[in-house]
Amino acid sequence: MALPAKILAVELGVPTALLPRALRDLAEAGTLARTGDRIAVPHPSDERAWRARHLADRALDQIAARLYLPEVPLPGIAELARDRVTEPTVMRQALNVLEDEGWVGRKPGQGRVVLPSGWLLAPPRTVALPARATGTARLTEHEIRDAVRLAYTRWRSRQFLPPEDVERAWQEMRVIAVQVLPPTPPGSLHPLRRGERAAALVREAASAPLPDTALLGLWHTACLAMAIRGLLAYACRRTP
Repeated sequence: MALPAKILAVELGVPTALLPRALRDLAEAGTLARTGDRIAVPHPSDERAWRARHLADRALDQIAARLYLPEVPLPGIAELARDRVTEPTVMRQALNVLEDEGWVGRKPGQGRVVLPSGWLLAPPRTVALPARATGTARLTEHEIRDAVRLAYTRWRSRQFLPPEDVERAWQEMRVIAVQVLPPTPPGSLHPLRRGERAAALVREAASAPLPDTALLGLWHTACLAMAIRGLLAYACRRTP
């Protein structure tokens, strides 16, 4: 994540002129990393393992929410990685974690499947979705796609945002989710009905609690944005 001096100065309540020297000292000490004029938090040596652990935990929440049913083949690694805005190598590592812990296994001719142990998972913690707006103008499809693109770009570029701005961006994306979702969810999710699956991914991502760090909050918002994009793409394919 890049560390812009102007934003940090506001966050710390100090003159902007003080920040370049402080950041330079931290870069020389190896605490921060410098690439040209860009100063950022360096990648820890175990970053992929940490991200894989978080992806595995999110997958367990989705299994508990019955987005992925036991004995039903999981989507391929490329699709899972795209939905979670991560690299296939990290997604594969997360699935390996779930295999080691006994939640996921392999079946000949089917690939990876959730094992029957998935039925033992307690329902995940959720937060209520925003109420559907009444009497206010709905966002246009163009405005929704711009918001989705912005959320995706912020995460991929690891843009620095204060926690309150991350919270605001997430809440705005949740309002969009409510606008694009069908009014009522189906009674049970059929694994082969892609429209239902697309809507279920949006609903689950929008009702999962926001992580407690700004960086993970950006990632979580981007995942919701990608789920919304998938639902819009399905709707476009279904429109005559």
